[in-house]
Amino acid sequence: MAKSMYDPFPKQLVFHSSTAQNRLFGWAAGPWKSHAFRMELVRLAQSAPKMRIGAFRRTFPELEASVIIPLLEILPRWAYKYNESKHVMKFPNGSYIKFGHVQYDKDVFRYQGEEFDAIGIDELTLFNEFQFKFLKSRLRTTKTYAKPCFFATTNPGNIGHAFVKRLWIEEDRDVSENKESWEYIPALVYDNPILIKNDPSYVARLEWLPEDQKKAMLYGDWDAFAGQYFKEWRKDVHVVRPFKIPNEWRRIIALDYWYTNPSAVLWIAIDQDDNAYVYREIYTTKKTYSELCDQIRDSMNDDEVIFALVADPALQAKSPDTGVSFFDVAKKYKFDIIPWVNDRVPWWNVLRWYLKVSENENLWWTARLRIFSSCVNLIRTLPTLIYDKVKVEDLDTDWEDHAPDALRYGLVFLSKKTIGLMAVKQLNEVKKEESARRGRSSNIPLIATRF
Repeated sequence: MAKSMYDPFPKQLVFHSSTAQNRLFGWAAGPWKSHAFRMELVRLAQSAPKMRIGAFRRTFPELEASVIIPLLEILPRWAYKYNESKHVMKFPNGSYIKFGHVQYDKDVFRYQGEEFDAIGIDELTLFNEFQFKFLKSRLRTTKTYAKPCFFATTNPGNIGHAFVKRLWIEEDRDVSENKESWEYIPALVYDNPILIKNDPSYVARLEWLPEDQKKAMLYGDWDAFAGQYFKEWRKDVHVVRPFKIPNEWRRIIALDYWYTNPSAVLWIAIDQDDNAYVYREIYTTKKTYSELCDQIRDSMNDDEVIFALVADPALQAKSPDTGVSFFDVAKKYKFDIIPWVNDRVPWWNVLRWYLKVSENENLWWTARLRIFSSCVNLIRTLPTLIYDKVKVEDLDTDWEDHAPDALRYGLVFLSKKTIGLMAVKQLNEVKKEESARRGRSSNIPLIATRF
C-alpha cells in the first residue's frame, strides 16, 4: 500500500504487525478501527499471491457502507476488479476478498463450503458466538506461505459482548482455544490524532452520552455497555466456587425447554436466610422430553431431595405430533413438576432484587444470588441481555435468554419476598390432584408452609 494512501497511527501499526492467529483491535469509539480493518484486508491480499480473504459484517447495508464503498473510493481503479453481483474484489496477483454478511444464524451456512486463508469481522460484538465460531471454522489453507489468521474490530456491548470479553479481555479460554495465539490491541479516541485535530468536539460529544454508554464508547469499559438489562451484575460478587450444599437447604429444579434452541435446566438451593445458590446446570439442544428427563435424573445425586421442578406453563400443552406434554413425561419420571407464572416484567424485578449488591456487616460486597462457577452458560448469558426496543420494560428475547428464563421461574417460585404462601398453595393443589388420580387420600401431609 502506498504511503500516501494509508499512513497508520501507532496503534493501527501494532494491529497490522501482530502475528497472533486471533487479533482484536479496538476498545472504544474513535481510533479509526474500520479504516484499519479495510487496510488490513488489502494488506493481506497484496502480501502473497492467490490469498483468499473473507470480510464480514452483520448486515449487508453495514458491510457496504463501512467496508465495500470506502474501499472502492480509496483504492486506485487499476489495483482491483470488483464483481458487484458476487461481492468479490480481485487483485492482479490472483488474491481476492469475498464480502459476506451473517444477519441470522442460518446465514452462516452460505459459507459452509468456503475456504479462507484469512477472515476478518468488522464490529465483532454484533455477532453471536455461534456465528463467530462457524465463520472461524472456514479458516484453512494448503499454502505453505500462508498462516491462517482471524482479525476483528469491536467496541464493548451488544450481543457478542460476553464471548469477546471472555476470549480477549479476560483470557478465559479453554484448552482447545489456547492452542492458538490471541492478541488484544486496545485503542481509544485519543490514539487518533487526526480526529482529535479535525474535530476536537468529538470527545465532548462522547462525554455527553449516558453514563453506561460513555464508559463503553469513551473509555472502553467492558463491564458496562449501553442497553444492559441487568446492570446489577458483578461477576466478582455473583459467581462463587462450588461447595457442598447443606442437606437442610431447600432445593428445586427450574427449566426452560426448547428443541432446536438450547434447553436450560438449573438446580437452585435456598439457605436459611433466603439467599439463592445456582449450583448445577444443563444446557443442551435437540433433546426430546424423555431424553431431557433422563439427563436431569442422571445428573442428580442419589441422596438429593428436590422440592419441585418448576417450568414454563406453556409446557403443559400437548405436542401435536405425540399428543403428550412435557408435564406428562416429567410425571412419569416421578418429578413433582409445577407450572409457574410467566408474567415477565414483574418477575424480572424479582431477579433484580436477588442480584442487588450491598455491603454486609463485615463491609464485604454481597448479593442474595450466587452462581457456581461451573454454571458457565448462565454466567455467560445473564449479563449480556439488553432491553427490548419496543417493549421497553422487557428484555430483548432475540438474545440468548434460556438460562435466565429458567432462573426467573425458579427464583420467583422460591422468593419469600414476592410469593409467600402462593407457592405452597399452587404446589399443594397439584399434589392433591395427583393423589386423587392415584386413588390416595388427599388428606396426607403435603408441603411445609414455611417460606
